[in-house]
Amino acid sequence: MDLSKTTRQALLGFFMLAMFVNIALSGYIYYGKILGEQELFGGGSCFASDGLGSCLKVQLSSYSTILGIPLSIYGAAFFMVIFLFLLALFMESKSHWFGKAARKYMKHTRAVLVLLLIWGGAFSLWLVYVQFFIIEQLCYYCLWIDGITLGSAIIFLWLFSKQVFD
Repeated sequence: MDLSKTTRQALLGFFMLAMFVNIALSGYIYYGKILGEQELFGGGSCFASDGLGSCLKVQLSSYSTILGIPLSIYGAAFFMVIFLFLLALFMESKSHWFGKAARKYMKHTRAVLVLLLIWGGAFSLWLVYVQFFIIEQLCYYCLWIDGITLGSAIIFLWLFSKQVFD
């Protein structure tokens, strides 16, 4: 799909905002872990149990960590890397100071970004599967993160695939 420069900048800005939201949600979930799960996850927020939804049970499950590190830390780092790649693409499309040497690497930047988004989307699908069918409890904040990640991957691939795969 051919996009005008203005449309492309606006979409990259939207994707950066989406990654910022994911960073914030990941930080909130991690904050709940260090503050004490009961205080935050058991309180009167989305983290309260309402039958199928229980962020506390999801966050206390064995699936909430890898090598003892909470997934929210991995997620925040992952979304920050994607944010930085998006920022590089945004600056490249907006700035006149990007030289020819830097521009030739932008195709590689787009390709790495696509691979990251595909991996992130696939991992998000796995985490949704775990919540629905293994833990049988839902963390609504986690579902927001997974939905934003998966949606961003699909939309980015649809909109920018021509620029990446040409």
